[in-house]
Amino acid sequence: MAAKNIRVVQILLVEDDPVVVQLLQERLNTVAIPTHLHAVRSVEVALGVLRYAGQATQAPRPDVIFLDQDLPEMDWLYLLDEIANDPRLKDIPVVTFNGTESQIDHLVAVGLVAACLTTSLDRAQVMTVLEKLLRRP
Repeated sequence: MAAKNIRVVQILLVEDDPVVVQLLQERLNTVAIPTHLHAVRSVEVALGVLRYAGQATQAPRPDVIFLDQDLPEMDWLYLLDEIANDPRLKDIPVVTFNGTESQIDHLVAVGLVAACLTTSLDRAQVMTVLEKLLRRP
């Protein structure tokens, strides 16, 4: 019997707190979708990864980006703007977390993000968002 070609979903996590990185990895380990988490600690590093994504020496192009809204350095809104204005990146769904309710409502309404999660990165939320974003017509 031939082995199935199982597609692994590439996730870029932009998060400076190693505890949150570990928490998301644990959540992803429990979902039914095979994933690979590539975590970076800053917007600047994320931009570098995204600009060279898919090239032989760099990380693969992410299928989804998880973005912390509470980063200490470069503004996370700058990263959203760069993604939205780059034709090679604008089709990558962005999921934010740690935002206020008004930020969340605004970001979803204007289409800058695909979804927003609570700080807890609830397993059910993560699974629901991934299934929704990765559903292919």
